[in-house]
Amino acid sequence: MKIAIIDKYPLLRSGLKYFLKKHYAKAIVVESRSVSSFKEESLGQEDLIIIGISQSAQDDNLELIREVKRLYPMVKFIGFDENPEPSMVVAYIKAGIRGYLTKQTDISQLQECIAQVLEGKIYMSQEIMEVIMEAESNLIERREKRANLSRLTAHEYKIARYLSEGMKTGEIAGVLNRKPSTVSTIKSKIFFKLRVDNVIKLRDELDQIEMRDIK
Repeated sequence: MKIAIIDKYPLLRSGLKYFLKKHYAKAIVVESRSVSSFKEESLGQEDLIIIGISQSAQDDNLELIREVKRLYPMVKFIGFDENPEPSMVVAYIKAGIRGYLTKQTDISQLQECIAQVLEGKIYMSQEIMEVIMEAESNLIERREKRANLSRLTAHEYKIARYLSEGMKTGEIAGVLNRKPSTVSTIKSKIFFKLRVDNVIKLRDELDQIEMRDIK
């Protein structure tokens, strides 16, 4: 079995190499400091690639995983992340990572992770599972807000835009020739539908959702 370690920190690579040689005595373990050096040195014969994920190398890592999985579908990837972000965790899993740990994960989980990944299973540390759950929660919330925005009437949306531009209810009432109390009531309905409690959050919601979602 051949295992590749890709990470920019020499001490971390050395520690992982020591751990792997201790638990997988017959394994050939090779090190690379970066994605580019791995591409130059690799012969494409790795059974397992353990890749360190950092904020500065996210795109390079994703490109490498996709490229290697395309050329060598049987290669298995384990990622260990410095600071996992919900959207990037999902992107890495879709790209082909089957084991995902944080750099704060207890070392005892690494052996279990490697064993399960080599068996074709998926292994996520508790920290990563929490990040994935957060991502799913955020996605559900965004979908609900988009659905709520789509339920704004054209009149409510116009008032929402006026509010997001900093206009007061009295000013909006003058522009629309409506009573200030009527505009205040509509403002409350808008805030309720979009689940916001101030104009700044309202502005963010309107800016994030395209006009095509308005019916």
